[in-house]
Amino acid sequence: MQRSTIICLLLLFITCLNAQSYRTSAGLRFDSDKSLGITIQQLLHKNYTLEGMVLTNTNNGSTSIGLFVEQHQKFLIKNFNIYFGVGLHKTWLDRDEAEEDEKGGSGPAGIVGVEASMGRFNFSWDVQPKANVWGGERFFNMNTGFSIRYIIVKKKKKKINLKFWEKWKRDGKGKKKKKGDKKWWQIRE
Repeated sequence: MQRSTIICLLLLFITCLNAQSYRTSAGLRFDSDKSLGITIQQLLHKNYTLEGMVLTNTNNGSTSIGLFVEQHQKFLIKNFNIYFGVGLHKTWLDRDEAEEDEKGGSGPAGIVGVEASMGRFNFSWDVQPKANVWGGERFFNMNTGFSIRYIIVKKKKKKINLKFWEKWKRDGKGKKKKKGDKKWWQIRE
């Protein structure tokens, strides 16, 4: 009972953190299966993003797309995040290279990774497990990738709420204190 309460509180605390320092970023992605392409990330809400990828395999000429909803969490230092998410993927094979009965795979996919933002650039490394529910030569694929993105739109900085501080500057009647007024801790005569 005590362990589950601590885990629930920890998860609640983690989901309240805002991790990303940008709203929109786009750039290049290099995959372990010798694919090269573009990746675009858009902030949806607080620490949730939508990421789209379009990749071309340099070995067999196949083209694949992926669309993921990701949750980002701060990790250790500012502008360094871990993220995880789920989505879908689809692959189209080059007709010249593919056999007649061979089809590209499609199905659900996941993503887990780390990212760091420095200035206007965002660097990330991730692992993508993919299941080929429809087509594909194997049911399960896994690859890793490295992305370099340019931050197009930075996240707006939060404004500090000064209402609490303003109360300290006012007297007990809600009026602003004047220079000659005594402080609240001084004894009034």
